[in-house]
Amino acid sequence: MERLIACNYEYGEKITFALQQNHVPFIKRLSIENTCEEKYHDIKIDLSSNPSFFEPETIHIEVLNPEETMEIHPDIPLSADYLINLDESITGHFSLKIRIGDKEAYQKKLPVDILSFDS
Repeated sequence: MERLIACNYEYGEKITFALQQNHVPFIKRLSIENTCEEKYHDIKIDLSSNPSFFEPETIHIEVLNPEETMEIHPDIPLSADYLINLDESITGHFSLKIRIGDKEAYQKKLPVDILSFDS
């Protein structure tokens, strides 16, 4: 299967209430690259988490030209309610899915340690 999209990212592998309170970005860097010679239209980047330490977000990109790389700076607010009420640290993940039209082009589940309020 041909790889349609390359995706590079850097994210916080540990989530705390203090990060939320100080507005520290959870996703520090996200870029997608069109690795083909075809222009892509109607690109959607879906971000979600399990458990829900942030609300699901969809980022829309109209066009990605051949060999073009696009830097994206998503502003994903962490859930203060979820983090302040966490009694013990847990492991979760966040999902990154990229669709071109109706076709899934990339999918990755990335691990996250969600630390309790008193950690």
